[in-house]
Formats: sequence, C-alpha cells, structure tokens
Amino acid sequence: MSDTRLIRWVEKTMFDRRVETVLSSLPGPLGRDDNNVFSLHELEGFADVDVVSFDFFDTLFFREHLCMDQVFAKTAQLGAALVDAPREEVFRALSACRGYGSFQLKRQMQAAGKGDEPRLCDIFARALAPFVADPAERARLAHRLVELETGIELSNLVPNAEAAPVLRNLKLLGRRVIVVSDMYLPAASLAKVLAAHGLDGHVDDLIVSSEFGRTKNSGDLFEVVADRCGVPRERVLHVGDNWNNDCVRPRERGFRSVHYYNHDQENEVRRVSGLHALPRPGSVRARELRRDHGLADPRSLSSLDRVVSQVIAPAAALFVHDVLTRAVRRRSSHLFFLTRDGTIFREIAEAMVAAAPSLYPLEAEFRTLATSRATGALLGFTPTDSDYLYITTEYLSEVKFSFARFRRIFGVSDSDFHALSEATRSHVDWLGDDMGIDGFRDLYWGWDDFRRLVQSSVHRKTALVTGYLEQEGLFRAHNPLLVDIGYSGTWGKQISPALEKRERMGLPVPDEIGFEFFATNRFFTGNVGRMHPSITMGPGRILDHRRTDLALACLNYAWLEPFFLDPTLGKLDGFEAQGGRIRPRFRDPAFTVAERARIEGLRHALVGRCAQFAGDLLAREGTVEELRRLVQDRMVRLVGYPRRGEVGAINSLAHERGMETVKAQEIAPHFWPNNFRAKINYLMMNDHWIQGSLSRSHMGVLNHALAWYFARTRTDFEDWKP
Repeated sequence: MSDTRLIRWVEKTMFDRRVETVLSSLPGPLGRDDNNVFSLHELEGFADVDVVSFDFFDTLFFREHLCMDQVFAKTAQLGAALVDAPREEVFRALSACRGYGSFQLKRQMQAAGKGDEPRLCDIFARALAPFVADPAERARLAHRLVELETGIELSNLVPNAEAAPVLRNLKLLGRRVIVVSDMYLPAASLAKVLAAHGLDGHVDDLIVSSEFGRTKNSGDLFEVVADRCGVPRERVLHVGDNWNNDCVRPRERGFRSVHYYNHDQENEVRRVSGLHALPRPGSVRARELRRDHGLADPRSLSSLDRVVSQVIAPAAALFVHDVLTRAVRRRSSHLFFLTRDGTIFREIAEAMVAAAPSLYPLEAEFRTLATSRATGALLGFTPTDSDYLYITTEYLSEVKFSFARFRRIFGVSDSDFHALSEATRSHVDWLGDDMGIDGFRDLYWGWDDFRRLVQSSVHRKTALVTGYLEQEGLFRAHNPLLVDIGYSGTWGKQISPALEKRERMGLPVPDEIGFEFFATNRFFTGNVGRMHPSITMGPGRILDHRRTDLALACLNYAWLEPFFLDPTLGKLDGFEAQGGRIRPRFRDPAFTVAERARIEGLRHALVGRCAQFAGDLLAREGTVEELRRLVQDRMVRLVGYPRRGEVGAINSLAHERGMETVKAQEIAPHFWPNNFRAKINYLMMNDHWIQGSLSRSHMGVLNHALAWYFARTRTDFEDWKP
C-alpha cells in the first residue's frame, strides 16, 4: 500500500469512529406527559382555544440538507464573492458576524431599550464595514445577502408532512392560525417559504422577532402576540419544539403551550449538526464533495458521457458561476458571449440563472457577439501601416504571404481590382502572387490607385464590423463582460484602435470591458501594452497559466474546443447589411448529420448538468473554492496524464478546428519518438493535446518529464491586467 493510500485509510478509519460516537449520542424517545404532543393533529382536540400559534423551524418546517450552521456558512461562502475584496477575509467576517457581531448589536439594542433582536441586514452591514466604504452600497449588499440566505433556506426547507392538513382543519374548526418565530430573517422571507409550499392561505398572521426587536427567548415577543390576537391569553395555544422558548416563556406570559417532540426529526437535526461539527480530513472532505456534486473520482473515465458529466460540465458551471457573480458585483448591463465557442456558455448561464435565480440577481442582458481574428484584424488597420496588411495576411492564413489571400481577407473584389490602371495590374503581375514585403510596400506607396482601393475596401469592411458592435450595444454598455473559452489577447488588441478612434470623435466608450476566459491558452504578453486602458484581461478562471500544472493543461488547448464549439456555426466569414441590420455571415459547419446530432446531444446534456450543478451550489454545503480545486486537479489528471481509454473517448468526438493548418488533425495525434525535442516544441506551439499523443504512442510515462520540461522552458508566466 502506498503512503498516500495508507494516510487516506487512517484518516477514514479515525473519521468513521468519530461518526459512530456522534450517532451513539442521539437522544432517545421522550416520555408522554401533559406537556407534549407527538403529532400536530393532537392540536385539533384542544378545547376552549381561539388561536393556535405555531413555531416555524423544526415544527412547521424542517431543514432537509443543511443545518443552521451550514446555512450560515453557505451564505458567507456565496456572499463573499459579491464583495470586491479578498474572498477569504470577507468569508471570515460574514461567518463571525453571526456570533460576536450579532451579540454586540443585541447588547447595544438592550442598552438603548430597543429590544434584543437585531435585523439580519444590520448584522451583515456591520460585518461589511471594513470592505465597503459607501453606506448605501453596504446597505444594498446587506439586503442582497439577506435575499441570498432566503434563497438558501427556500431550497433547504421542507414542510412537516402534517402541516397542511392540520392548518386546514384548524381553519375549518374556526380557529385563527398564526406563526411566531425567533428568526433573524425578515417576515417577508418566511412568507416566501409559506407561499412556496402553499401554506400561506392557512396562516392569518406571521410574527417574526427580527421585525419587532423582541424574542421568544426573552418572552417579550409574546406581548406582541397578545396585542395582535385580541383574545384572552388563556385562549391562545402555542406549540413548538424548544422547551424553553415555546413552552416555559409563553406560560410565564399567561398563554397555554405544549411541547412538540418529533423523535425522528430531533435525531436528524442533531445528527446533521454533530457531523457538521466534526473536522473532516482532506480525503474525506474531497470524497464527500465529489459525491454531493457529481465530480469524477481519480479512476479512468472511459466514456465520453462521463467525461462531460463529471469533468467538463462541473468545470463549465464553475466558470459561468464566476462570470455571473462578477456581473452581479460589477452591475454589468451586458454579458457578451463570443462566437463560436462562447455560445455554449450563454446557454449554460441561462440554465443556471433559471435553476438558482436567488443566487444570480442579474441586471445584465445576454447577447451573442460574433467575433473572429479575421474580422477583428480590420479594426487594427491604419492607412499609414502597409506592413500591417502583409503581416496580418500571413498571420490569418497561417502560411507564407499570397496576394490572392490578401485580397480575400481585406475585401478587394475582382471587379475593383480589374478597375485599376493597366500599369498597376501589370506591376502586380510582375511582383507575383508570393511577393515579398518590400515589393508589397513599394506597391502600396508607389501606386496611388492601389492604395486608395485598399483603403476604401478596408474602410467598407471595417464600417460593417464597428456598425455591428455598435448595433449590439458593446460601446454603450456599462461594465460589460465578454465571455470566451480561451485567451490569446488578439481580439482585445484588435478592438483597441476602434475604442481610441471613438474617444477622439467624442463617442461613448465603456469605462471597463472585462474579458472572462475559461482557460489561458497562449501567453502573448506583448499584446497587453497595445490594449486600450478600458480593456481588462486576466488569466483563465478555471485553467490559470500561473499554476504550472494548470499551465500545462492550458497549453494542451485543443481538447477543450470540441466540447464547446457551436456545431451549428462554421467559420465567421464577415458581416453583411440586411433589412436595416448588420448580420454575421458564417460558413456551413463541416459536420455530418450524425456528428452534429451527437455533438448537440452532448451540449444538451452539458447544459442540463450545469443547471443541476447550480442547484447543488445553492442547496448543498461546500465552498466554491474547494470545488474549484477538485475540478482543476481532475482536469489536470485528464489532460496532463490521460489513460488510453480517455484519449480514445475524447478522440471519438467530431471537431472542427479554427486554424487551417491543424483543423483536420486528431485532437491527440499519433506521436513517435524520433527527433523528440523538435516534435515536442512543434506540438506545444500548435495547441495539440501533447499528453494524449504520448499516451497513444505508449509513451505516457514521459508526461511528468514533459511537465518539468515545460516549466523549465516557459518562464514568462505573468499576469497582465487583473
């Protein structure tokens, strides 16, 4: 047994013994006397009662997934992402405020004679003070946290099976029904829970301690009950699970009361609370998170469906969660999903918002934005830069310069070219289709009719691109986020001249255009200095090149595209005006009917799995950061050290690469050891799935050496504009 397996076995054995101790300490059955009821139906037999008052938690409603401490932790975990400050610090502050912070506010209220129950939004606002200076923004975030916790409770609470028939029968007997709760949430939150389960029509009044600054624990809240009921106190019957708050205190104030004891529920509450208090070893915690969120374990994933559901989908869901959370925090007016591989993230975002609306209270509008290296290249041209035309032609065509390809890329039509003077056309023929950069430079500056034609053609195509971006609302958006699979910096560099031109003309430009990427797939750090100040780009949210193991996965970028590329769209050819609007023009995708059906089926499963994951994030315990580490580590294992079955599963998915020179190649091509170093460098530069290649060629043992080689040879890991 390896050291790692031995450590995990010892951890699990010790943890299991602690679990047995918790389970053995659960309370036994409660003896029957005149002070308790075991069924809510017993309340229907009480005589001389006009009003029946119910406790809320553990009487009418039970927490199904999370105990109270877990709810508090969950709110802190999700709320920390809404504040523009270090998450761990905000999480600690929001967690601690439920203890000492709440206690201090309670003491201040008692000293001022204003009761003893602070509002939850006041507790949160006090905790946020070190991170948010603006009182209005702090109040907004505090109310948002209250809404978030309401959503968590709404997903977490289930009604007592007896509640609906008992409340209905009491109403038929002519009794008034009220709910009285010591609760940090406002009454509106509890009202949402009642309404969600169809109980609001049976409840006449809802009295919550946070609304009045008084508690059942002190007995003062029952004075509010007496005033609101308008009947003699001895004709009010209160029932609840807490002996002190629900029996002793109401009797001291002249009410009748009984103790509701649900043996199974009491055991469940104590079991969950006791297990939550146990410190979890790392291996146990990871196993529980993988189980609760459907993540892949370290074993081989031999089928494509398992790769999608257990690795790709959780990673995509975490990425979209980050994007949506940042959009909420920045109050972005628009989220732009870039074609072709960004469109899947729009579908995922829409599904996740629908599955967990309380988690993502977005103000943003979702838009799909057609972009490509070729159309973006038009935005970077200036009339005084002839070399840009030559170099960009080689960059986009990925081969040596060709005058024919230049004409196609920059929109010089046959009719326009033949309208040039005979001398100009003869000079082009003399230079030849593969003319060098000096010859092209001479053609551009020495022949005026050619220069005017090129400038006119580029201006015409550029006007369509900028008109399209204007039409889609990019330039007038407030803090927009642009979402895509990976980053090279190219499009950000290309759009920068358009932003600068708009500024010179006095036209609006967003204060900040944030790019959000799943992965950092290339490291063109030189692009950063050529970006407009409003553009911010950071490393990938899931695959961040600054971690060496993740950087290796980032470089092996080809394996991502088949999962995210839109099968309904081919390559973007440009834009055209139709019916007063500018529309993108795509080629037909190069998939057979069967291949497209297979990809669309996987995409449908991927979106549905992400929606389920959003529900799990809201309903189950577990920080996003813990989940991120598990997902990242499993992706590194899949991409960096794949089994042969996993290589075969991924290669079974049809794909269409964007780059001409590699689009027909397999994701994990066969690789042979001759001229090893040259082939490794070639594979790295061309985004091949290097480890998959090694695995297929029976050289998977070299994967670790490759990781070391990559770390030694790629030292320019640097962040750009966080």
